[in-house]
Amino acid sequence: LSILLYAKYKDSGKDGYPLIKEKFNDYYSSLVNDHEGFYSKAGAERGVFFEIYNQYGYLPITTDSHIGEYLSWAYSVADHEGILDFYENYKKRCLNYYDNDSYDQFFNENDTEPHERIVPIIENIVTDANAIEHAVNVPNEGFIECLPKDIVVEVPSIVNKNGIEGKKLENYPKSFGALLNSQVGAIQMTTEAVLKKSKQDAYYALLSDPVVDNAKAAASLLDTMLEFQKEYLGYLK
Repeated sequence: LSILLYAKYKDSGKDGYPLIKEKFNDYYSSLVNDHEGFYSKAGAERGVFFEIYNQYGYLPITTDSHIGEYLSWAYSVADHEGILDFYENYKKRCLNYYDNDSYDQFFNENDTEPHERIVPIIENIVTDANAIEHAVNVPNEGFIECLPKDIVVEVPSIVNKNGIEGKKLENYPKSFGALLNSQVGAIQMTTEAVLKKSKQDAYYALLSDPVVDNAKAAASLLDTMLEFQKEYLGYLK
C-alpha cells in the first residue's frame, strides 16, 4: 500500500502535484501497462487506482492487482478483466517458457545482473557510501507516526557504515494511515504464529486480514498450504 506523498521539480523545488492532478485522468485512462512483453488494454487495472486517487488525493504506486490485495472494498471497484488478462498471459509465459525462444529476454536463466536491492545495500554499508535507498524495510521507529512501533515499514533510507537509517515521512495522512493500520492485526498474528509455532495463530492471522470474508475457506486454505509446504511450514502445529 504505497502512495506518492509529494512531488517536486529538481531544478526549482516547485510542487509537482498540480501538474499530476492536471494530467492524471487523461494519462492514466490511456496508459498501456507493459509487463515483460505483455501489453494491457489502455487504462487497464486502474479501478482501485482511480478510486484511491479520487478519494484520498494521492497517486498510488501500483496497479489494482497489487494494491487491491489489502483493501476489503477493492473488489467493488477493481478492474477484474484487466487483472485476469495479466494473470492469464503471465501464467502462459511461465508455463511455456521452454517452448518459446522469444521468452528468453524476460526469463533469462543466465542473467547475472542483480534485480534485488540487497547487494547494493550491503555494498553501501561496507563502503560507507551514504547512499539513498528509496524503499527499505525497517522497524517503524517513528517513521510513520500513525503505525505501531513494532511494525516493519517500507520507507526511504540513508545507507552507510552505521547501517540503514530510515527517514521519517512527515505529515503522513491519517486517512491513508487508517488503511495501513487495517493490516496490523494480520501482521502481528503472523509474527505470533512463527514465534509460537502455532497453526491456530496462523489461522487468526488469516481471520484478521480485511480481505478474508470466509472463515471455512480460510481454514481450508491454511490446511492446504501446510500440506503442500510441509517442508517449510511443518513447524506450525
